[in-house]
Amino acid sequence: MPKAMLCSALLTVLAASAATAQAPFGWRECSVGRLPPPVQDSAASAEFRLDSAVYHGGRASAMVRVPADQGVGNLCQSIQSDSYIGKRIRLSGWIRTRDVIYHSGLWMRVDGQAVPEMLSFDNMAQRTLSGTANWRKAEIVLDVPEGGSVVTFGLLIQGRGQAWLDDLSIEVVPKDVPSTNIAALVTAARAAPALEITEDEKQKILQSRRNAPKTPLNLDFERTGSRN
Repeated sequence: MPKAMLCSALLTVLAASAATAQAPFGWRECSVGRLPPPVQDSAASAEFRLDSAVYHGGRASAMVRVPADQGVGNLCQSIQSDSYIGKRIRLSGWIRTRDVIYHSGLWMRVDGQAVPEMLSFDNMAQRTLSGTANWRKAEIVLDVPEGGSVVTFGLLIQGRGQAWLDDLSIEVVPKDVPSTNIAALVTAARAAPALEITEDEKQKILQSRRNAPKTPLNLDFERTGSRN
């Protein structure tokens, strides 16, 4: 499993995430931070938009397109973890792919109070969705431990390709539902220099956590507007 794939979604919440006019209501482009070359950051290498011509249900889906072989596209949102503390949650959604050469999939991360502090994480690196395929259901199951601050989740594409995301849900599940947590693998694979952040970046991250909504927004991509 390539180190870049493991580390890319880990760093999304360690870097400043800028709102983009292209992202659907409630969602934003997540920067993947300082990955080693030749991997390109999401801000410079991906297109994000609502697609009313391709959808799983309703009238629209979210589309992410990465034109470069070494590009990364990452659409995400964060919510307060208060409602899920001590519980196991499942993120599920439908993904359609076109010519994805490397990896696409859901990802979800539970952050602690410190920066950085990863409590649980999965980006489907072991269950990658690539190539061209019609709608496939994807799932991630993680625990939200005591001390959790926010849950961040979304769609990640690494390498050239295009993917659509639709009809997401987040639900509490029994503890006998197997967890997909790979936080230990990510911790072992990441390079220490990539995790260095400035005090200014740290304060921006803490502020974004405080501003995160309490419940998920626009999981079916049917709502339009500008709340990013």
